[in-house]
Amino acid sequence: MADMPFGYVQQHMANGSLLAQSSMVAENLQRMETQEEVLKPVFENALKKAATTAIIASYEMTAATLMVFFLAMVLYPEVQKRAQAEIDSVVGKEQLPTFEDRASLPYIDAVVRETWRWQLVVPLGVSHATSSDDVYDGYFIPKGAIITYNTWGITQDEKRYPNASNFIPERFIDSNGALTSDEPAQYIFSLGRRICPGWYNADSSVWAAIATMLATLNISSAKDDQGKVINFTPKFIPGVIRCPATFPCSISMRSHIHSDLVDSWRTAEFERRDSSLLSMV
Repeated sequence: MADMPFGYVQQHMANGSLLAQSSMVAENLQRMETQEEVLKPVFENALKKAATTAIIASYEMTAATLMVFFLAMVLYPEVQKRAQAEIDSVVGKEQLPTFEDRASLPYIDAVVRETWRWQLVVPLGVSHATSSDDVYDGYFIPKGAIITYNTWGITQDEKRYPNASNFIPERFIDSNGALTSDEPAQYIFSLGRRICPGWYNADSSVWAAIATMLATLNISSAKDDQGKVINFTPKFIPGVIRCPATFPCSISMRSHIHSDLVDSWRTAEFERRDSSLLSMV
């Protein structure tokens, strides 16, 4: 998990690959060349841990978040219809959304924000520690105290998010149809200088996945052999990463989607993600 991606970057550096030029690991390995030999193993170990943390944090959080998205699409079909209508109107039906389209798809971004907020997958964030004595709102906080912030409490605050238990992307759209300034990613990925380094990678990955699935798939309730909808009560697996338990659903290709379109996009996307992942590492 730590050594193979690290070695992957080193191999690209040795080959002079352009993919390694914007890599966090590559840039720091180059800086380490001026360090004393005795210090290099220490710096390399720290760099490897930092890169691994960024990848794994975004990977685990992304997988759980996409499960939340699927659950929301099953329970709130009207959201899916509006999101698909926006994609069809802006992007068309003969191509798939790209990052260049993101600014023109505010409702898709609102769906992403509500997916982050609605059923938070990291309900208590990541604990921090104070580097010095502090006083906050009349409370004395000693140096070294472990601080855990209640992210779940923020996302479920009825004053900030009325009907917080419901999936309502429109809460992030203003009266002019533009996105509001409320961006849940600014607090669900931790706070302060120690904010999660995988934030941008996770956000981009979730947006790309959600936009693509909305453009290509219909996600709906599963039905039994008699054609009746299978009702269920959503359950969640607790932990540092909170994830929906397996639930019944039906996933089918949208009528206008053909295999050539998906195959051509998949090839381009794999090339883009290979470059993006290496940049993160």
